[in-house]
Amino acid sequence: MSSIRPPEVEGETGRWSARWQLATVRLLTQENLHAAEAEIFSATGFEVHLTLLTDRGARLETVTAVHPLEVEAWLAIDSLLLILDRIFGLTTVNDCPRDWWRPFRYRNALGSPGDSDLE
Repeated sequence: MSSIRPPEVEGETGRWSARWQLATVRLLTQENLHAAEAEIFSATGFEVHLTLLTDRGARLETVTAVHPLEVEAWLAIDSLLLILDRIFGLTTVNDCPRDWWRPFRYRNALGSPGDSDLE
C-alpha cells in the first residue's frame, strides 16, 4: 500500500483548518452537501463546510481545536468520514482509496454483519 495523502492543514494551537478532497459513488449537489453538513453537526457537533467541485467530487473543510492528525482528533475525523461514506459512498479521500483510511480498514478487517463463516 502506498502512503496516505493527509489533508492540507493550517492554523495554530486551538484552531486548525483542514481541507480534504472527496470523491463519491453518489451524485452530489450543493443542496445534498448542505443537508450532510447539518446531519454531521447534529450527530457530532462538528462544524464542516462541503463545497461542490464536480458531480461526484467535493471539498470538505473542517475547523477543530485539536490538530486533525493528532490522536485526540481521530475519533471525530473517523466519525465524520463514516457519516460521509454512509450518505454519499466515498470512493477516495485525498486521492487515496477509501479502504486506505483508518475507519474503513478496521471495518473491512472485522467484516460486515453476515460475513461470518459460522452462518
